[in-house]
Amino acid sequence: MLTEEIGSYPIQAGIESAVGEILRSDGTCRIETLAQVAGQSVRQFQVRFLEIAGLTAKEFSRVIRLQAVLRQLDQQDNALADLALQTGFSGQSHANRELRRMTGLTPAKLRLALQSAPNNEQTIRLAAAFVRGRSS
Repeated sequence: MLTEEIGSYPIQAGIESAVGEILRSDGTCRIETLAQVAGQSVRQFQVRFLEIAGLTAKEFSRVIRLQAVLRQLDQQDNALADLALQTGFSGQSHANRELRRMTGLTPAKLRLALQSAPNNEQTIRLAAAFVRGRSS
C-alpha cells in the first residue's frame, strides 16, 4: 500500500501498518494507538514516521481527516457540525478553522464549488490549494 505510493524507498512494516490504520480510520486514530500498531514507543514512532513520510503522523492524519470532510461535503447535504463530528473534529468551529487554514475557504464555499461545478477551473484550483495547503 504505502510502498506503491512512494516507490523504492525502504519502509518499515510497522509504519506501513500505521499508515493503513490512518487511512482506514479517515485520520481519526490517536498517536498512541498508531505507535502500538507500529510496535514502537510513541516517541520512536513519531521520529520514525517523520523520517519516512516527511510529515508527522498528526499532520498526515489531519490531511486524511480533511479529505474525509471534503468527500462528505461533496456527497452529502448534512450540516457541517454533523460532518465535523463524524470525521473526528471536536466540533464545527474546529473543522472550519482547519478547512480554512488548508484551503483558504469556508466549508460553505467549498461545498458550493464541489456540488455546483465539480469540473470547473475554480474547483480544480481548490483541489490544488488543498494539496498545497494554501489557496493563493
